[in-house]
Amino acid sequence: MLAMAAGALLLAGCAHKLEWRKETLRQVYDTPEGFYCYAPTIVRQGSREQILACHNSEPGIIRDDIYHIESAAGGMKAVSVFKAGSDKAWDSFHVCDPSVVSGKFRFQGVQYPWAMFYLGNNVDASRNNQVGVAFAKNLRGPWHRHPEPLVPHPPVGVWGTGQPSAVYDGRDRLLLFYTTGIPPTAGYVREVDLRDMAAPRVGPEIKLSTNGLMRANGSPDHWNNFEMAYDRKRDRFWALREKRPYPANEPTKITSHLEVLSLPASDILNSNAQWRVEGVIDPELTGHLRNHNAAFVRTPTGALPSSDAIRIVFATSCAGDECRGKLPLWTYDLWEITGRVGRGE
Repeated sequence: MLAMAAGALLLAGCAHKLEWRKETLRQVYDTPEGFYCYAPTIVRQGSREQILACHNSEPGIIRDDIYHIESAAGGMKAVSVFKAGSDKAWDSFHVCDPSVVSGKFRFQGVQYPWAMFYLGNNVDASRNNQVGVAFAKNLRGPWHRHPEPLVPHPPVGVWGTGQPSAVYDGRDRLLLFYTTGIPPTAGYVREVDLRDMAAPRVGPEIKLSTNGLMRANGSPDHWNNFEMAYDRKRDRFWALREKRPYPANEPTKITSHLEVLSLPASDILNSNAQWRVEGVIDPELTGHLRNHNAAFVRTPTGALPSSDAIRIVFATSCAGDECRGKLPLWTYDLWEITGRVGRGE
């Protein structure tokens, strides 16, 4: 067990199953001046890792594209690979929150090996969000969007539906997780079959259990802005979520604490299942006052590359006096940390 100074955490007197290796804490992507980056999805294939993330494409302009980011000679190469749709499209303003998986997807007569689920909207605001899907032969694109949202929500001026996370389970079912923000905010999952987009199959919406989700004061909490991964060795799902309450000082709309939980795979569709807390990422561990919009490093199917360690990439931000004279958004960078999974599992 690592010492407390190395990031091993306690909750309610019980040791978490994740032991954070603080020496693995490092910056992944230093966003250029006038730009921001957050909400990544990370795909590991052998020794190669590729990131898709929300990123503005014009300095000083707040409008989301989806960027492809990868290590290259001289540093990280970041390129816009997916922009908002046409002027009258449902996703005509922002496209964000990508989640990618590999498979066989036939769309408009062409078979593609990659599907990207994403949040899109048609206004310069956090509302009218819906979940869409696009397909490509390469993570760098070109991406070909399905014209209609896969998980629609009436564009009536509320937050809507978004923040997708797609993953295959142990039975090779493709599960699509997402947030719906109609009060009360909640997490949902659907089984989807997109092998033939001429007749896509989208299963019924199932509300995720919140048993085991607690706020810092011990009161019940809810899902939003969460990521999922599958652990084949243990046949479990791992979840990564933002933990409330959000801080009182600016910025108040992003969190300081991220929580890792897990659940037997057989319980994922059980609305009364019990989640188990595995670890917390907080300012004491990272040295950053805001830790938010995080993702697991996953394989192309959404599985953990290793059952012995879990790598997490998250966005950081200034807060309070650190932000004096600047908008917190322009300080969003990507960092990572690794947690060792307890041997007792």
